[in-house]
Amino acid sequence: MIVGLAGIYLLPTAGPRGTTSASRGLPIASTENRVAALEARVEQLSLRLERLSRSGSPGRVPYALSPAPYEEPAPASEHAHALRQAEQELSALLNAEGVDPRWSTATEQALQRIGRSDAILAIEARPPERQMVDCRHTRCRIEFDFADRADAEDWTLAYLTSLGGTLPRSQYFVSNTPGGRTRITLYGQR
Repeated sequence: MIVGLAGIYLLPTAGPRGTTSASRGLPIASTENRVAALEARVEQLSLRLERLSRSGSPGRVPYALSPAPYEEPAPASEHAHALRQAEQELSALLNAEGVDPRWSTATEQALQRIGRSDAILAIEARPPERQMVDCRHTRCRIEFDFADRADAEDWTLAYLTSLGGTLPRSQYFVSNTPGGRTRITLYGQR
């Protein structure tokens, strides 16, 4: 798993319908404090996940790429809970950001091109059936749905190795959709 987080700086940026964070009534200092707290919590959870993956002690779920096909992790599992919590906090960090139209548009296009690159095509894994990219100011969320779990794992690892220049700090989560598909949710930051 590739994990990395860095501090971000919030400046008054264009938001929905051309508003800025200040004109939306969001005090920048308050937003910065909230983002800093979320980043610190994500870092704690990342360290906790790493510790759990190495522990191997009875009663702990060892780290794996994902749960078994078509099964959600047991709710009582501390590891599964930490994964869900880390994903929720990364999603909150993304949602707290304003949109930088120039960077987000260019990055979304670059991420689409990576998925069709020669390096990805060379592994001969089937591409995702669905791909959704959402970039903001410094962060992106990318979702991929696959019919086959092996293709999801192969394709995702090849995709991650190609992200270095675009989103050097990335973390991904694997889940199963209600329809039995494998979903990869990747969060990245420039």
